Amino acid sequence: MKILKKILDVALFGNWLSKVLRNLPYLFLLICLIILVNINRYRVEELIGEKKNLQERLDELHAENIHIRSNLMSWGTESKILADSSIINLGMKLPHKPHITIK
Repeated sequence: MKILKKILDVALFGNWLSKVLRNLPYLFLLICLIILVNINRYRVEELIGEKKNLQERLDELHAENIHIRSNLMSWGTESKILADSSIINLGMKLPHKPHITIK
């Protein structure tokens, strides 16, 4: 009963209001820090998603690079060059003598 009377006295006479007003700057600081932590968390989640998308894109480009390199290596063989009809239509021929190297 004594505790209930004390709570009612504090609530009715406004002693709690003076305590809250005294600690108001600390309360604002705490609220600002909570907001900054939430903003930081959401930004980190966005960056993690962006990093994941970029990594997937990098893997796709790496696979495409390997595919293009292998095609380029096969096109560079002499038999492929001879079989290409566009080169024959231009009148180009492969030399019969190997090229000369200068030492």
